[in-house]
Amino acid sequence: MTKGFSRQFGTRYFSLALATFFLMAFTATVFGQAETGQISGKVTDPNGAVVPNASVTVKSVSTTAERTATADSDGVYLVTNLQPGLYDVTVKGGSLLHLLSGWK
Repeated sequence: MTKGFSRQFGTRYFSLALATFFLMAFTATVFGQAETGQISGKVTDPNGAVVPNASVTVKSVSTTAERTATADSDGVYLVTNLQPGLYDVTVKGGSLLHLLSGWK
């Protein structure tokens, strides 16, 4: 009687542990997927010279929410965690002012 109880308890414990493992693995997969994107680039003037420390503003066409980033010393910028949609990108640096409209 004790062996039967022990075997039955062990099987239930194993089944519960296995179910918990799969539930945790599935949950991590579901929450690990995000629907966001990013816009990145390199700011240069019309002659191809790098524009360091340029201000890059990304504005959502649908929500008008804005995010601003500053280009590094190599003119490279990155704006992350953007919701899907169209964006207007404005770049200001030195004498440079440029608007790129309708980025997706």
